[in-house]
Amino acid sequence: MYLEVLKVKYILARGYDINTFISDRAGRKSSVIQELMIEEALADRPFILLRSKKDENINENWLSEYVVNKYPDYTFYSEKINSNIVALYFNTPDGIKHLYCYGLYLSLQKKYKSSYYEGFEKVCYIVWEECIENEPITQNIRYIRRYCMSEINDVLSIASTVSRYNRVQLIWLGNDIKQNILNPVTIGFNLLEELEKDLIKTGTAVFNDREYSYYFNYFDFPGAVNHWLYNENLHITNTIPADNVIKYDIILKTEYKQYYMYNCGSYVHISDKDYIEAARVKSQMNTAADFFKKWNAEHLLNEYPINTALIMLCSFYGVPRTQIVRYFGPDWYKNPHTKFKPIIEEQRRVIIDLEKVINLPLSDILQLPEYNEIKNIYELKKATVMTFSNIKIMLLIEELSNILIFT
Repeated sequence: MYLEVLKVKYILARGYDINTFISDRAGRKSSVIQELMIEEALADRPFILLRSKKDENINENWLSEYVVNKYPDYTFYSEKINSNIVALYFNTPDGIKHLYCYGLYLSLQKKYKSSYYEGFEKVCYIVWEECIENEPITQNIRYIRRYCMSEINDVLSIASTVSRYNRVQLIWLGNDIKQNILNPVTIGFNLLEELEKDLIKTGTAVFNDREYSYYFNYFDFPGAVNHWLYNENLHITNTIPADNVIKYDIILKTEYKQYYMYNCGSYVHISDKDYIEAARVKSQMNTAADFFKKWNAEHLLNEYPINTALIMLCSFYGVPRTQIVRYFGPDWYKNPHTKFKPIIEEQRRVIIDLEKVINLPLSDILQLPEYNEIKNIYELKKATVMTFSNIKIMLLIEELSNILIFT
C-alpha cells in the first residue's frame, strides 16, 4: 500500500535512528513526509532537508503538487540564511510565518561540522531524499563498501552536528533504481537476501564504527513495478511457475538462508522457496479421511467399517489396490481395524555451504566430498540460462563460477 502519514508517525514514535522507505516511483514518499513536516513546523519543530550538491536548488519547488493542492491557503517560499544554508518558510492563512525546514548540502558537511547554526536545537528530523543513487553504480559489493559509502557517512556526520544538543531521527527516502540493486543502503543494512514485497526489517547497522538502529521498509503499491525483485537484466525473479519443475538433489546454504535448484525446462532457477515441498504438503495425505477425500468418497468412512469402506472404494470408485496397500498395508481387506499410515518420502540431499566454499582455496574445493555437485552447478551455469530469487545468491554463484573457471 501507499505510504501514509499515520504509518510514518507510528514508526518514528518507535525511536529508530534511521527510518528508510523505498519503493517504485510515485509511492507518495515525499508527499507524506512533506505533509508530516508541515505538522512539525506548526509545532515550532523545523526539519532538515538534505541535498547532495550545492548546485541543487532547495526552494518551494521541492513540494509536491499533492501537498501544494492540500494547503492552497499556505504560502511557501525560501530565503538564504547564509552562504551554506537555505531556509524554507510558509505563511498560514492567518499571516503567521513558520520555519518549515533548513536546506543543507552533503558536499558541505565539513563546513557544517565546524559551525553549529543557532536554531538546529529545535530540529527533530533530518530528511534525505534520493538515498539510492539515480546514476548507475558499479555492481560490486567490495567496490561499494570501499568507494560509495561517503554520502551515508556525510549524512551521519551532519546528523551528529545537528544533534549536538538534542536527539534527531533520520528519514531516508529512495526509489528502487533498477540498475542499482547493490547500493550503500542494501549493503549497509545487509538486505540482499531478504528483499521481497512489503519487506519490513529492523536491526542495527554499523557505519564509521558507530552502531545505529534502523527501520527499513521496501513497500509495494498498486501499479508499482518492484525493480529489485524482477530484473531481467540480472536474471532476478522472485517467483517461477511451479508446475512441472524438477528439483535437483542439492541444497545451497548461505549465512541466512538455504536455496533449492530447479530445472524449469529451458532454464535453471535457484530460489529460497521450496516449491516442491509446498506442493507435496498441499497434496499430502495424513489421515484416512484425506485418502477417502481424494476420491470424493468421504461418506464411506462414516457409514462402514474401514475395511468395508476400502473394498467399496476399490470396487465402485476404481481405486487401485496398490494405492490402498501403500497406505493401509497388505491385509487391509480383512482387518476391520486396519490403520492408515502416511508415506514418509526420504530424499537424499547434498548440502553445500556456498559462502564457506567460495572462501576456500581452489585446491581445497577440489578435495571436498561435494566437489562433483559443485562442478555440476558450474557446468549448468555455463550451459544454460540461470535465474535467481535474489541478487545475493546470484552473486555467490557468479563468484563460484569465477573460482572454477580454470578447472
